[in-house]
Amino acid sequence: MVFMTEIPAVLSDKSVRIFEGPLVYANDFAEAERKAKQMNKDLMVVGEYYMAEKVLFEDELGII
Repeated sequence: MVFMTEIPAVLSDKSVRIFEGPLVYANDFAEAERKAKQMNKDLMVVGEYYMAEKVLFEDELGII
């Protein structure tokens, strides 16, 4: 499975913005969180990433 991550960053004007982080490959959400924390303590796993092939061809009907 592939999971998406985000990371907060404090800008020079002291505001906080959330940026897209790296994709994490793991067997489940808990493992993805562990791997993300190993990469950077501020990374947050936000959900599973569905690749286009999986969405379009899983039921052969697609999403359109």
